[in-house]
Amino acid sequence: LVTFDGTGDPASDEVARADAVAIAEELQPFVVVDTGSAQSTAFSGELAARGVICVCTTSNSRQYYAETAPYVYTILPVLEEYYETIAEYWGKRLKDKPAKWAGTNVKVSNDVRKFGLIYLEGRGDVISPYAKVGKEHFDRLLADQGMALSKAVAYTFDIQQQQQQSTNIIGQMIAAGVNNIVCICDALYPIFLTSEATRQGYFPEWFISGTGLLDTSFFGRTYDKQQWNHAFGVSPLWVFNKKEGSSGYRTYHHVADDFEGNGINVWQSPFQLSFAGIHYAGPRLTPETWSQGLFLAPARGGTQSAPLVKFTPESPGAIKDFVEVWWDENGTGQQAHDHPEERAH
Repeated sequence: LVTFDGTGDPASDEVARADAVAIAEELQPFVVVDTGSAQSTAFSGELAARGVICVCTTSNSRQYYAETAPYVYTILPVLEEYYETIAEYWGKRLKDKPAKWAGTNVKVSNDVRKFGLIYLEGRGDVISPYAKVGKEHFDRLLADQGMALSKAVAYTFDIQQQQQQSTNIIGQMIAAGVNNIVCICDALYPIFLTSEATRQGYFPEWFISGTGLLDTSFFGRTYDKQQWNHAFGVSPLWVFNKKEGSSGYRTYHHVADDFEGNGINVWQSPFQLSFAGIHYAGPRLTPETWSQGLFLAPARGGTQSAPLVKFTPESPGAIKDFVEVWWDENGTGQQAHDHPEERAH
């Protein structure tokens, strides 16, 4: 295992490409596990162009993975799988029903849910073409459910512009009469969006998409409490209780005695995927045998503590199902019963 420290801001495509070139030319690795540039397709794309496998990215479009096959993989679902799960959930659970968790200022007693989408389309001046692909896929899925968005607003990740963006986005949601918002976001922007909603006296339902760590307790605590108090939705993650008995904890403490970090099981996942690819490839290790081995491997999991994992050529992301989640600021997470039917496939 050879480590490589990023040379700058991983959100910069220029820096990401330069790091990828240096890794490919100087280290000549078979596989790269990326824990720093996870949002940058420039990094993984450059490695793929040079024939290097990258276990990296977080939930990009199927189109992106097709363009970089067989070199780029992720531990999470692909972007379209989030949209597909949300659309099905909305159609079966929320369609034509009152927005019961919305504030009285955005609904009347019999007001049905009016859905809004906020989605990340890039960083700074760099716009990802795959964000629009995902949003248009979502529109088609909702149409199949007999539904439509009342408003959709895209944003680019730019901390310097977050206040102006948040004010504009929340204003558009209010004007459209939206009372249920889903955010296909990074983990930080809901901090600004929920604070701005409270500043404008706007209290819609917030639907947890499961993207960008919005479905974790750590980031949930950073969002405006009045807004997030009744947040609910879906998540591809698994129950992290009893950390001391988890494989990530045990693996870490096999070689170290210091603090392992609260995300140890998440950090371990890309390494698990890397070794699974090597194992399933068999005696002749190539990018082709790596991918074929993963695609032929049997599905496993499907419980709250072990989500369903299966790789396909169309979806080289590990997790294939979701579980229903909700936020309770006064609650303590508990281990759920491990019944496969309790996860949505």
